[in-house]
Amino acid sequence: AKRPPSRLAAMAVREVSLHDALRITREHLPGFLRSTAGIDQAASVDIPESVPVGPGLPLVWSFAAGTRCSVRPDHLLPPDTLLGAGLVAQGVEEAAARAWLSEREGKEATVGDLTGALTNFVVIKALQAVEQPSEPIALALRSTREGEELVCGQST
Repeated sequence: AKRPPSRLAAMAVREVSLHDALRITREHLPGFLRSTAGIDQAASVDIPESVPVGPGLPLVWSFAAGTRCSVRPDHLLPPDTLLGAGLVAQGVEEAAARAWLSEREGKEATVGDLTGALTNFVVIKALQAVEQPSEPIALALRSTREGEELVCGQST
């Protein structure tokens, strides 16, 4: 029996990488906030720029000279887990980011009980200190064959 198209579309849903999550959020969140009633329209949103690095995709430094960034594998493991495994460089400029990447690209690493070669990374521009909101807002990102979806609401 054939599955209805709506079920086929649901099968295409996948988790997104950190770089894609930041890209989708930068692209959609400002407009979403402008169109959503009940969210303070004067609120500012500062979503860091990011650059993907991977096979056939060398680091292209698109930030101003002297910009500090963090570099990490672009995997869906919690940041604290990657940090604990020594797989996050923080507060580095371009030369240090390139050196960090060259030491790790294609090398095998173990995080918890997972072992594999590191192939995809993300370089994330450091943000200036920002004031934390009094009420956290939850974001959910989904990517489908037809496009991306951003869902935003008060966390519970």
